[in-house]
Amino acid sequence: MRCSWSVENVTIHFCLQTLLKKAKRLFDTSGQAFEELTMKKFVCAFAVALLGFQSNSEAQNNLTNGLNAFFPFSGNANDSTGNGHNAAVNNASLATDRFGNANQAYSFNGSSSWLQTTNYWPVLGTNEVSVSCWINYQGGTPQPYAESTMVSWGGDSVTFGSRIEFRLTDGGNGNIAMCIDGGGNASVAKCSIQPNQWTHLTFTKPINGGLNNCSFYVNGRLVPTTQQSDNAYTFNIVQQNTFCIGRGQLNSGIRFFNGLIDDVRIYNRALNTNEVAQIYAAEAPTYLNIKKAIYLDSFTLKLGTNYQLQASSDLNTWTNVGDSFTATNYYWVTTNYWNVDNWNQLYFRLKTLP
Repeated sequence: MRCSWSVENVTIHFCLQTLLKKAKRLFDTSGQAFEELTMKKFVCAFAVALLGFQSNSEAQNNLTNGLNAFFPFSGNANDSTGNGHNAAVNNASLATDRFGNANQAYSFNGSSSWLQTTNYWPVLGTNEVSVSCWINYQGGTPQPYAESTMVSWGGDSVTFGSRIEFRLTDGGNGNIAMCIDGGGNASVAKCSIQPNQWTHLTFTKPINGGLNNCSFYVNGRLVPTTQQSDNAYTFNIVQQNTFCIGRGQLNSGIRFFNGLIDDVRIYNRALNTNEVAQIYAAEAPTYLNIKKAIYLDSFTLKLGTNYQLQASSDLNTWTNVGDSFTATNYYWVTTNYWNVDNWNQLYFRLKTLP
């Protein structure tokens, strides 16, 4: 897309760059032949090491601390941590992940498909917990998004704080938000999750935490929260229904997920903001963002005349941009570009100097 207009004989052009999405290029450091590893399997086995690869080895180890289950979905629903929390597949099917790799994510139909572990509850009682996952929500049917659960475990009643349901909900004004439902009431993140695209979601709960203490992250960034009611109960999760992916726990209305889920991480501690950002950065595809930029040109310079490029946001106060110059040609063009993503209004002029 390109558009232009003139201000004092200066033509302004907007130039959009090309959006590029590419998968990360990874290499084999495991001792296995690279041909035996898909990109996804490599990420599953070594993502934490890549996330924390710094000169400080302590930072590298932080993201394995408390990681008691990780479901990378590399052709199956197994837990890759070695803790044995493998999940049984119930009517869900393998699907293509966000990197374009086949059979590296799971698809859920929104009505009768889920994954469920045996004898595994990530945390119970009032202990701290974090859940990280990638989702691609795919519409409101057969159930609306207010009924789409990513992960859950614990009680199946409305007893306050007896379970964890990390799910999508109505964010107001047509927005899809995420929330933590512990039974009866929920803490809701103020965000807008776009359907039919991959999004990284994380929530954390500190020890003895309640609705007021949960934190939410979208694509590695902390977002504000609100409560659905005044009952800010403390979570006290019961050992009832085991850990599920793609469905909720409430007997009176099981909230099935509609879409794709991938790379589910469960920590028995509350991740900090920097750790969540590290997980997102390592697991996200590499994107080249679209930016709006301008350059300036003119076809009407006077030979031998001295000019100074100036800019203003209000047409009253003008600021010099770069050095003055003497026209040696009728045509002139700037050699640099300006990022205009956050500009409301900006004017340019070439001022004639004595």
